[in-house]
Amino acid sequence: MNKDERLEQEIKKKLVPLRIWCGIVNGSLGLFCLSVLLLILSIFLKPGMAILTVFIVMCVVSSVLVITLGIKVGSKVLAFREYIKNNVMKPIFESYFDNITYFPKHYNTGCQGEGNIMVEGWSLAEGEDLIQGVYKDVPFTFSNTELFHVRANGNKVPLFKGQWLTFDFKVPLERAIILRERNFKHRTFRGKAHAKTLQKQKSRKERDKHISINTDSTEFNKKFFIISEDQHMVFYVLTPHFMEFLFHLDEAVEADTSVCFAGTKANFAFNNNKYMFDFKSNKIFSNNLLEEFKEQCHREAKCITAIIEELLINETLFEKRGGN
Repeated sequence: MNKDERLEQEIKKKLVPLRIWCGIVNGSLGLFCLSVLLLILSIFLKPGMAILTVFIVMCVVSSVLVITLGIKVGSKVLAFREYIKNNVMKPIFESYFDNITYFPKHYNTGCQGEGNIMVEGWSLAEGEDLIQGVYKDVPFTFSNTELFHVRANGNKVPLFKGQWLTFDFKVPLERAIILRERNFKHRTFRGKAHAKTLQKQKSRKERDKHISINTDSTEFNKKFFIISEDQHMVFYVLTPHFMEFLFHLDEAVEADTSVCFAGTKANFAFNNNKYMFDFKSNKIFSNNLLEEFKEQCHREAKCITAIIEELLINETLFEKRGGN
């Protein structure tokens, strides 16, 4: 039995008790729903205080069971997630990349650096599954990331949930370039009054710097909003080949895509309202859980390599422009 077969057997062994616990929770939830239904019927039918008391007790007991067992099973599911990520996801990424490091509870801080302008109005970042590695001498950082606007009352308003990728090409671009899908779903919390104040303060020349730049591709212009202070730099970076790649990438990831070239970094943000390498407790019962998880890991790794391969085509342009 080879290493992969032993790992598969170990995962199957861990799944057996986990599935039993999940089944118990589902049974407790069914009992709670039945108890509530009987309690509601007894209120209308008025069968007597004794029976009503029995149904109330059933509701209380079943609700306590659901909460207690739910917490216990939740911790077991989290432990299993950590196990499968460290023993399945990490080795898969190590087969594609060099110098892989994995931090389950950390996130990509690229959103706080040059990529800060990609999603406006956020004040709190959270995330998990930080993966760092190198492909063809290009360092990258990946994580599942969430961005929130925190209101004065402490409520968190979600602005972004998805994957954040940062690539470091070491040679800086002269000017930042931002590409944001026109239906990129996020909100800006600045208010109309603040917007009017800013508009009065800015000169026409200052405002023109932030007008979307059009490329030679009408379809690309319809899909992406392009911002840069250097229109010539945009045409150096956004080659026809790269624009076609972005179209295919956006379709493949099934997300609202935003890209930012700033300094030495290229940030890619995919707003798809989900975390990769994640699964809910109901996935525990899937017979294809391991195969689906492996497929997802390979798909994400191939996406990273494809982006780097495409960016490397322009690497000499970056060096030429950065050296001017």
